[in-house]
Amino acid sequence: MIVLSMSCSNSASIIQEDLELIGQFALSIPEPSGLSFSASGSSLYTVSDETNKIYNISKTGSILNIIDFTGNDIEGISLDRDNGQIWVVEERDRKVIKLTADGTPTSECQLQIEQNDANSGLEGIAINQIDKSLYVLNEKNPGLLLELDSNGKILKETNLRFASDYSGIFHDELNDQLWILSDQSRTINRSRTDGVLIESFNINVTQAEGIAVNSTEQLIYVVSDATENLYVFKY
Repeated sequence: MIVLSMSCSNSASIIQEDLELIGQFALSIPEPSGLSFSASGSSLYTVSDETNKIYNISKTGSILNIIDFTGNDIEGISLDRDNGQIWVVEERDRKVIKLTADGTPTSECQLQIEQNDANSGLEGIAINQIDKSLYVLNEKNPGLLLELDSNGKILKETNLRFASDYSGIFHDELNDQLWILSDQSRTINRSRTDGVLIESFNINVTQAEGIAVNSTEQLIYVVSDATENLYVFKY
């Protein structure tokens, strides 16, 4: 176990330790990105960078269903378990889109973020089941945590500095905390909802781009864009 002290404004003392990999499953989905639990929690949703489709998969990676929706460079997904609505983000267009459970778009908003790199835009989205606010990640240049209301209005914007980039996000309702992936740093980061880092876990996963966490069972699900695998960690 290594204890590090960091002086970044949204970082605290960090404990870095390895997680136990308890499962690895191949996906028949090209370039999977983003991860969310289904309403029942018995399966997962992910999206594909390549096909721009939404997939419902089992916890061992089998495709259960494909949602009838085609996006444009979709990168992140989150499902509201209370009504089945699906939220996705489009990286290059900087759009947040709300869909019905069957994939029909009902609203969208474009976020105004100043940056030069079109391919370093929106990477992740997570719904807060407690108050229905949304957390959205901008990958890098700058790395941002955006808090939105349910209509897509930006409530708060926080610069993140605890990793090289930010590629996936999940809101932990049990602890009211965030789990944030970094593809380039190869870490899973647990933070407060204001972006202050609590702890960071090293993972040996290439291009991790989606995360979902079951805090009750202490299980972390991660998808890799590069290896096209679903990984399951115990913490």
